[in-house]
Amino acid sequence: FCLNRAFFRAFLLFTLATLDDFIQFLTTWQEHHQLWTETIAEKHRQWHIENTWVNNINSTTLSTVALDVGGTLLRTSSDTLCIVTDSMLFATFSGMFGDQTEDDDGRVFLDRDGDCFSRVVLDWLRDYELRGTVSGALAKERNPA
Repeated sequence: FCLNRAFFRAFLLFTLATLDDFIQFLTTWQEHHQLWTETIAEKHRQWHIENTWVNNINSTTLSTVALDVGGTLLRTSSDTLCIVTDSMLFATFSGMFGDQTEDDDGRVFLDRDGDCFSRVVLDWLRDYELRGTVSGALAKERNPA
């Protein structure tokens, strides 16, 4: 419903007896408004990310991506790389930041250990499970020889 000015003034005078009460009321309102604004901004950001992802899925067929991961040549689908929407892989391969720079052979270079990337990251993105021994691949990634 809509309050007219006279009613609103009477309401404030009746409920907020002192100037301190009025200042407290305005401060509380301002805090709630700020929180609401931040919540709306975050929801809009999430919507934009999901909308970009959906538009990319709708506008392309299953496309393959050639990767050069630390010298290891890999091929996978862009859909696989974009499964986790709050990841750098999603940001890189969803088209969010435009097309990726490719080398002369059409591969996107990632400066990571290729064996670890293949056995850990791609396996998990494809099947949501890790196969084999992950500890060896992770140890190699942390301490390259």
